[in-house]
Amino acid sequence: MTNDKMASGSFVIEAQRGHLSLQEPLWRQLRAAASVLAAVRRGESATPAIARVPAELRPAAQAPAFHAMRQLGRAEALRKLLAKRPPPPEADALLCTALALAWQEEGAPYSPFTLVDQAVEAAKRAPETRQQQGFINACLRRFLREREALVAATDQDPVARWNHPRWWIARLRQDHPSAREAILSASNGAAPMTLRVNTRRTTVEEMQARLPPTQRVGRHGLVLQDALPVHAIPGFDEGRCPCRTPAPSSPRSCCCRTCLPPTARCASSTPARRPAARPRTSRNWPMPTCWRWTSIQRAASASTRTCNATGLQAKVLAADGAEPSAWWDGKPFDAILLDAPCTASGIVRRHPDVRWLRREADIARLAQLQQRLLQALWPLLKPGGRLVYCTCSVFRAEGEAQIAAFLARHNGARMQAAPGHLVPQPGAGGQGLPDNQPGDHDGFYYAVLQKGATGAPPARRMPERARSWLAAFLLALAWLVAGPALAQGSVPDVTQLQVERTDEGLVLTATVRFDLPTVIDDALAKGIPMFFVAEASVFRDRWYWYDKRVAGATRHMRLSYQPLTRRWRLQVSSSPIGNSGLVLGQNFESREEALAAVQRISRWRIAEPGEVDPESAHNVQFRFRLDLSQLPRPFQIGAVGQSEWSIRALRVHRLLAEPAR
Repeated sequence: MTNDKMASGSFVIEAQRGHLSLQEPLWRQLRAAASVLAAVRRGESATPAIARVPAELRPAAQAPAFHAMRQLGRAEALRKLLAKRPPPPEADALLCTALALAWQEEGAPYSPFTLVDQAVEAAKRAPETRQQQGFINACLRRFLREREALVAATDQDPVARWNHPRWWIARLRQDHPSAREAILSASNGAAPMTLRVNTRRTTVEEMQARLPPTQRVGRHGLVLQDALPVHAIPGFDEGRCPCRTPAPSSPRSCCCRTCLPPTARCASSTPARRPAARPRTSRNWPMPTCWRWTSIQRAASASTRTCNATGLQAKVLAADGAEPSAWWDGKPFDAILLDAPCTASGIVRRHPDVRWLRREADIARLAQLQQRLLQALWPLLKPGGRLVYCTCSVFRAEGEAQIAAFLARHNGARMQAAPGHLVPQPGAGGQGLPDNQPGDHDGFYYAVLQKGATGAPPARRMPERARSWLAAFLLALAWLVAGPALAQGSVPDVTQLQVERTDEGLVLTATVRFDLPTVIDDALAKGIPMFFVAEASVFRDRWYWYDKRVAGATRHMRLSYQPLTRRWRLQVSSSPIGNSGLVLGQNFESREEALAAVQRISRWRIAEPGEVDPESAHNVQFRFRLDLSQLPRPFQIGAVGQSEWSIRALRVHRLLAEPAR
């Protein structure tokens, strides 16, 4: 774009469909982009917000809107320095959009004075921002005068530096400590537009001849140098080359019923992903026409349209994959692809609004849904069949930790070779897959699970009358044993347990879920602290005798409430804290935040590097309990034999020997 065009407040978009040249004033683009940003701040996805922009303005508005969301952390930090009190939402969205476009002096899409002029013009033209035009003008002109000092003042804020929510940055530090900065940096760039040629309808060479300059990737992939509107791609509507840009919402599952390759899938089963994410294990499998496919989705219309366009046939059902009793006919599947709902944290290059829409609590909520889907679909797989589990997420709770927990619960499941976690990294620094650009891919997780080929013979069916009596007896027994505890809330459970070998030793990450009974809540509210203990023990296998305990660690936690300040405090120590509480701690504003800190243990070192033999298998035993011995004496006496004072959880993790090198 030339300076003359920028000075005129217009910019030209070359739309390939019909080679149409559109000219839109910059103030209209800014106003439309600000409306998209305001919608995202209200909790709405950017996709429908962009769809509401007039069609002739939509391509011009999307670019500045996406740029503003990729730089929103910096823009909001600058706005806080320029104005202590935020203006009304519409004016604030316009001001932050302009700051996001202007703060980087190098590579700015518009000259700074043109941007200020057109932002003020946009404010003047809209009734909801007209009264704020002077305020926006003053803020932007002050920013131009003091740019260097203002930007330097925000450099220490991680949200401004990385343009991601604070909890997101902390989560990446925990899950990918060595790659955190590379992931954040890559996520702030725009992803290349990648096509996958449907060789059932055309050839790669033919598509290259019909497209603008492209780079070939793998056997079927093409990367465009300049992105195009999807419907302007030759052959897109006919299914010749689906666009490999995954959508943030995924269907529930895709199942295929005949003898087909384990990682193959129906083209209609998911929003098409780019070649970067395709498991390499399926490359040598042909695609015979005798395969039969079943696709389970919440809404089946998109899958049906894709099948019609690509020439593939599938049985498409609009159903819930977690409730197979509503749609399964009882015949086991040879293979299942579970493209699970997730946070979409791996595709923020393509959907920059995702980072601002997600909340940290979404990870646990979606992990529970993923667990339900795995539990529901695994019995549908025949012995020897394979299940491919995938998410477009970089968070380990939705990938590695989810599958580790599943393997711990299912002895008949075996992990097969798969890419695992792929994280976006700029240039060629990331993981490489043979069919992809080096290191240039979105964030995904893939796991291939195979079901044991042999199993116990089916048991003889118990008569209906006997089964009814047995069920009634077991139900009565369960209420006798667990009734008091169930009356107080959910049974404590270790929902996540992950153990890793690192250079610093053995580290453990765990999540314990439990509800505080009413009596404990009442005691805390009166200022009486509660003490929790987490214990980890590492046992080495010994075939000739009992397993040997080779390492262990203990963590003591003191949770207290200060009625005067109405704040919660959590103190953590490797030794008993006692009621004096002379240990550094952390304060919380709410009970929920403090309890979440007690329940979550992250990267806790439980063994030194030399204590655990890498060539031997070990069992890691994790225990969590409420320590009654540190309560005041009257409470200790009253708690004896009372189930509501019992908070205990236990889980064992199998740590396999490292493969020989």
